[in-house]
Amino acid sequence: MSSLAIEAAVQAGVYAALTADSALTAQLPAGAGSITAFAMPGLAMPYILIAETRGRPVGTQGHDGAESDVTLDVYSQKPGGAEARSLAGQAAAVIVADLTLAGHRVVLCRVQETATRLEADGVTYQARVVMRIISETVGVTS
Repeated sequence: MSSLAIEAAVQAGVYAALTADSALTAQLPAGAGSITAFAMPGLAMPYILIAETRGRPVGTQGHDGAESDVTLDVYSQKPGGAEARSLAGQAAAVIVADLTLAGHRVVLCRVQETATRLEADGVTYQARVVMRIISETVGVTS
């Protein structure tokens, strides 16, 4: 599977997991519409952006597979950044618990890195979560 196909599968799986979680989407002003893979001007906060996906083919214990990273950015204008951090943590937990990938079996899914920062406008907080996903291609062996 090519790196671009891996990225597409990861992005689709992450989006599907996040938008299917009613507890998460209930906290967003546009529900599942507040989860996007591209920044949309005027989107009400808070919202979750699938900011980046990276994928590389690898072999794992005799199987073809992939190692992928996905970056989620949560934007909020609630003071202190707690809302952004909370939503980022919830989104990461949903992905760890519910991620499925077309054509792949998820072997490992974990949080790699987190960060929260105040944007230059002085009112918007960005909470970032970078996740590592290792998967095996279903039905294909090395």
